[in-house]
Amino acid sequence: MQSEYVLLCSPYRYSSVFANAVSGQLIEKELMSVVMPGVNMMTRGLLRTMLETNYGITDYSSLKEEIDKLEDGRYHALEDVSSFIDGIANPDVKDFYLSLNSLTGSRTIQGFDDCRIIDVLTKSHAARLITKEEFEELFTKQTERIKNSYQTWEHYLASCVLGKLLQFVPSSETITSVEEYVVDVYSFCIALTNVFSYATFWANHELANLTALLENLLPEEIVKELKPRQNRVDYKGEIPGLTAPSNDLLASLEGTSIDPTFIDYERYQYLSELADYVFWTPLIENNLEWMIAEKNLQEQDTILLPKEYASLYSARVFWYHYPSYKELHEEHIFAMFEGTLSLNLIFTEEAVYTFKKKLFGKPALVRIPWEQVELSSSLNLWMEESKIHFGKKTISNVSPVLSEIGLNSKAIDDLDSQERKALENEWQQKMNQFLEGIPQRIREFKGK
Repeated sequence: MQSEYVLLCSPYRYSSVFANAVSGQLIEKELMSVVMPGVNMMTRGLLRTMLETNYGITDYSSLKEEIDKLEDGRYHALEDVSSFIDGIANPDVKDFYLSLNSLTGSRTIQGFDDCRIIDVLTKSHAARLITKEEFEELFTKQTERIKNSYQTWEHYLASCVLGKLLQFVPSSETITSVEEYVVDVYSFCIALTNVFSYATFWANHELANLTALLENLLPEEIVKELKPRQNRVDYKGEIPGLTAPSNDLLASLEGTSIDPTFIDYERYQYLSELADYVFWTPLIENNLEWMIAEKNLQEQDTILLPKEYASLYSARVFWYHYPSYKELHEEHIFAMFEGTLSLNLIFTEEAVYTFKKKLFGKPALVRIPWEQVELSSSLNLWMEESKIHFGKKTISNVSPVLSEIGLNSKAIDDLDSQERKALENEWQQKMNQFLEGIPQRIREFKGK
């Protein structure tokens, strides 16, 4: 399976940040990822709601049924595109549709449904409605079929646009409107970075004909707004493309006491990748996020990270505290633990730092090398309490999101004490293995 195939749903993944000149490596990581970047407990819930509301997708069976419908064209509003085009009275409109249809390589409107197939597949995977094995099975089958059905990127994208224009799918809060969809396709047709040139399955990534057609279709004011856009995100030349904080994070700082200059732009990418490799990705891959996310206050995370992996709140408060510990910047701070009133722990590449209170002034930092660090977890399903411990000190205490593993208060009440204890031990062991592996993953990251 090649992650670059996620480009097949690019109208749903496009970001204006790709108007910047960025490296192929960053494009592959940020755009082609089969797990949508930034998925956390909150966004996963939104994905599940969207998939059920728009498509009735709740599990593998309903996903497969929906994919079969899309592949068979059962949502096509038009059975005969040629007859529809022949019946258009306005000669300019008719010429546009004839030209667009000729670019589809005989696929007419199927591209839109193929685009949606990849979109719902990747979102179902990110929302954990299907297993990794189920995802790979469906993803491989569909991407191979699509690869063999079109000859160029222009054929495919033209079919996506024609399908969106002619399938009459009503817009809603969760369904991209026709104008948004077409504008997004046009946006990456004219982007400084041609993301499709990084894909290998269709070597031809020239989009000049489609670009010219869409310029004639879109309102003049939209073309004037988009065409000169080359560096829409302006970081004053300090940060190239995707090494910079997201627009969402920067916007979340507005109206707070956190100055954007608090962000360490020089180290931002390194710290984010370090936190991702050492902490976030293994947490997600082992389905442990529910043990550290607060059930009732999902925007009040205990664990703070440099990027909005857990939430915007987590990243925002990370950068609020960061300037206060300049003496640790060279060691690369990648996570912090926030207590009720203040920080109680800091993770760097070199060590863990805790605090020794003073009668007056700022608490003193106490350095513990990673080889001396003892981290453990505890889970009490009856009390709905999940904790992470540093030695005998509790550094994280949340009411976990039990629904992520199919439990609720009633289900827990129905368990006898032995069943409940066995379940607690199983998840504690998984979390303890994750915590114990942090020093090794730091060494691996530094060695890369």
